[in-house]
Formats: sequence, structure tokens, C-alpha cells
Amino acid sequence: MIKKTAFYSNLKPYLKCKDYTVSDENYELMFNKEYEMLVTTPVPEDLSKYYKSEDYISHTDSKRTFFDKIYQAVKNITLKRKLRLINECLLDQNSISRPERNILDVGAGTGIISLMLAQRCEAETIDAIEIDENAHEQCVDNFEISNWSDRLFCYNYFYLR
Repeated sequence: MIKKTAFYSNLKPYLKCKDYTVSDENYELMFNKEYEMLVTTPVPEDLSKYYKSEDYISHTDSKRTFFDKIYQAVKNITLKRKLRLINECLLDQNSISRPERNILDVGAGTGIISLMLAQRCEAETIDAIEIDENAHEQCVDNFEISNWSDRLFCYNYFYLR
């Protein structure tokens, strides 16, 4: 298992940001070349407060405003990229005849990635964890009405602590 501190080693500045929606805080995205990922600094102590704003649209499909429409378009592009990555992983997995029995989706939102995985692989269970209560409820609803409801489970992060 990789220690949290490994993600925060050898970072290069990537983008300075400000949260205009909720906290008015400044933060920075830093690039970790070894893991090819971006990390946020400083790490927020209480993530849940960022989800409480009425303007937070990440877990909705709202297209009311021009910004909402742009956001949803970018979200669709991102989901397609994630789907391509998932398909590549599943191909690698199938090529070595080692199908995983369980999948964990951390930060599941409304469950779209978990649903895509359920549709494309034979994992026995797909567990999703979501911090935001509203997104968690939507995720549970989405799982319950899907064809794979017997394999999909969503947990709210705060109830797991």
C-alpha cells in the first residue's frame, strides 16, 4: 500500500486556484510525476463543507445556466476518458485470466463509474463510497434501479468512520 505522504513527495506546481463557490480559499494543484497525478495542497480538513453549496453542481445533471451546460460537456468528456481507462484495465485483466472479484469506487458521486464497471465486468461486488449525503442517496437510487443492483453497494463515508 502506498503511504499518503508518497503522493505529496517531489511535487511540481501545476495550477494556483481559488474556490469562489464555497470557501473563498486559495489552494494549489501540484503534479506528482511518479504517480502521474495531481494532488491538492493544502489538503482540506473537512471535505463535506465543499458539497453544501447550492452552486456545487458536480453531483447533478443540471443544465440551467450556460456554466452548467459547459460543466456537463466537460464532465461527459471526462467520463469518456475514464471509461476508456476502465476498458483498458479490463482488457489487461482479461488477458491474464485473473478477473477481480471486488472493485472499490472511492468518491463515487452518483455512481456512474460503478455502473459502467458493473456493465462491463464480472466482479462479484462493486462497493462505492461517497462523502456527500445527496450524491450518496442518488447513487443508492441509481444502483437500485439498475440491472446490476445485486452487485452494487454504496456507503456514505461518514457512516463508515
